[in-house]
Amino acid sequence: MNGFSVAKTIRRGLETLAAISLLLMMLITFVDVTGRYFFNAPVMDLLSSSKYCSQ
Repeated sequence: MNGFSVAKTIRRGLETLAAISLLLMMLITFVDVTGRYFFNAPVMDLLSSSKYCSQ
């Protein structure tokens, strides 16, 4: 059956949400590590934000 499938749409939405969450965690970690080692100024509370994204 071609056309609209609710399960396919929900799955696609959840896949997109998971991909965005992973990208945000990677970006948060990159910014924190870059700030800590190159500028000696880590961004506060990024670790807790990354933990929040992974739950």
